[in-house]
Parts: sequence; C-alpha cells; structure tokens
Amino acid sequence: MKTKLLLALLLLIPELCYAVDLQFSWLPNTEATTGYKIYYGTETGNYTESIDVGNPEPVNGRIIGTVTGIPYGSRYFYAATAYNPAQESGFSNEVEYTAEWPVPGTPSDVKLDITINVNVNVN
Repeated sequence: MKTKLLLALLLLIPELCYAVDLQFSWLPNTEATTGYKIYYGTETGNYTESIDVGNPEPVNGRIIGTVTGIPYGSRYFYAATAYNPAQESGFSNEVEYTAEWPVPGTPSDVKLDITINVNVNVN
C-alpha cells in the first residue's frame, strides 16, 4: 500500500512542480464589458480550456489575466474574448507559446508577460 501511495505521489509531483503561470495583458475594451476570458488549447484555433478573469481594474492602463499551471515543455495557443450579459465577442488574435524549462538557478514562479490585442464589439 505504501509503495502504491509513493508511486502515485511521484507521478503527481511533476504536474505540481513543473508548471508556469502565464500573465497576459491587453487594453480595455471601449464597449461596455462585463468581463474577459482567456481561451487556450494545444491546437491552433481549438481552445479546450478557458479561464474567466472577470473585469479587473486596469493596471497601468491594461487588463491583466493569468493562466496558471501550464506544464513546462507544453505548447498552447491562447486567445481572449470580452463579454457582457447579452453576448461574447469573437476571439482576439491568437498567441502561441511553449512553456520553456527554467534555467537552473532561476525562480520557479517566473511569470511571463504576453500582450494580446482584444478588439471587440459587444453591443
């Protein structure tokens, strides 16, 4: 029993330890917006995951959204949308990023800034 538990923990540790948080930023939408979502997936244009970042106050004039737990070595494609109670916009431009393994001696919680443009009309 102890061997099975140890094996299970060893299999889970890489998922927990070898991941990066990606921080995205974009200019606020000029139309009335309730919030923003970041979509991502392993194939271009095929987003299987999403995160709702809400409608945070801009920081230095930009909206900030973070996707956490992206495994090192994995390649994902990202796009954002804006939404209001009536509808959701189309996707922003797509950004491709491969989470590189960290250089030894660097902090493991490095956040990467990727700027995407969200040009949407959600009337």
